Amino acid sequence: MNEKQKIYKREFIKKCIIAGKEHSTHYSNKILPSKTQNTTFTCLCEPQCVFKFTEYQLNEIFNRYYSLKTHNEQHLFLKSLVIPCDIKNKRTKFNYFLEVIENANTV
Repeated sequence: MNEKQKIYKREFIKKCIIAGKEHSTHYSNKILPSKTQNTTFTCLCEPQCVFKFTEYQLNEIFNRYYSLKTHNEQHLFLKSLVIPCDIKNKRTKFNYFLEVIENANTV
């Protein structure tokens, strides 16, 4: 395999990973399945954040995240959903707001 083919394969794998599609690993060529939304959650946090969103809202977040073209866009999308706010115990609490859905949930 020449250098151009290696670069093409690496870029193709990178795009598949970002899009959540089925792809092979770089070196061992093991096939990894495409990303699917987890329907059974085991949330260990105290406020049980995951259960405060509807299935529609979770699908919308999942689809919007994997429809973005670059890793930076995905990172900025997640960062836009989290708003840090101060609380009394000198800790940081995060509020999650979904712009995708009409009724934004606060966690």
